[in-house]
Amino acid sequence: MFCCHHHEHEPFGSKVDASHDQVTLFKNVKVFDGKSDALAEDLEVLVEGNLIKAVGPKLEAGEGARIIDGGGRTLTPGFMSMHEHIISNESFDDMLIRPYWDEIGAKMLIRAQDLFNMGFTTVRDGGAWCLPSMVIHQMVYFDKDVFDQAGEPYPEPGWTWDDLLEKAQALTLDTDGDGTISRAEAEAGAPRMAARFAEIDADSDGQVTKDEMHAARARFHEGMQARGQERFRSADTNGDGSIDLAEARQGMPRAAEHFGELDADSNGLLTHEELGAGMHKHRGERVREGQQKPAQ
Repeated sequence: MFCCHHHEHEPFGSKVDASHDQVTLFKNVKVFDGKSDALAEDLEVLVEGNLIKAVGPKLEAGEGARIIDGGGRTLTPGFMSMHEHIISNESFDDMLIRPYWDEIGAKMLIRAQDLFNMGFTTVRDGGAWCLPSMVIHQMVYFDKDVFDQAGEPYPEPGWTWDDLLEKAQALTLDTDGDGTISRAEAEAGAPRMAARFAEIDADSDGQVTKDEMHAARARFHEGMQARGQERFRSADTNGDGSIDLAEARQGMPRAAEHFGELDADSNGLLTHEELGAGMHKHRGERVREGQQKPAQ
């Protein structure tokens, strides 16, 4: 099959000079011209390059032309398909598990080649169809301890990807990319970590690994929780599992200063959970306020 183009100034049946391009002469074929209801017999088709140059009986192809004997078969112009879905010609399931455009594009080329091999040289794509596979809400999860340790403010609404990249680079302590953090890297990027470097560096090799960092954080949190629970039990003089304002003033004066903020349900009593949540929130606010102060 080939695309049907014809030079209007070239009359049918004229002789064509084949010297400047590849010339092909189809002989012994029945011709369908796309207009008539019946096939035309005893005609030949002369093609130069990719254009039909002449259709008629007993054409002269010229020296060097390629002659193709159609054996009585039917020769037609290229077909036109008015409704195809090249981008989504497979099943729904196949589309859902192939999210990569390079793979989808490769399959489009295969489908286009298949159509061409079937005689279609013009295709109208009817658009892509698919089913939604998921709804994605983009969000950022972050470790407050990492930000606090580096003295960096927490993520805020309105961050751009550039903001995210800048903050990630600021929090990257392993600047030489060797998978560990040296004392110099800690001093440059995380002063609070540098102050506890010997404690974190469990094997005392001068390098902190991820496992050592995770273990140190776990020990730190366990110690804080244990100390907090002990102070809470000491302040809870009546042993009812909560502390009122008078008990807070006596045993936890800093908590007493912020009693109204920490008492989430406003019942005049602080539970250990309310105290922990409130103090963690207060600590984060202090870090952010410190970052917003102008440089001296």
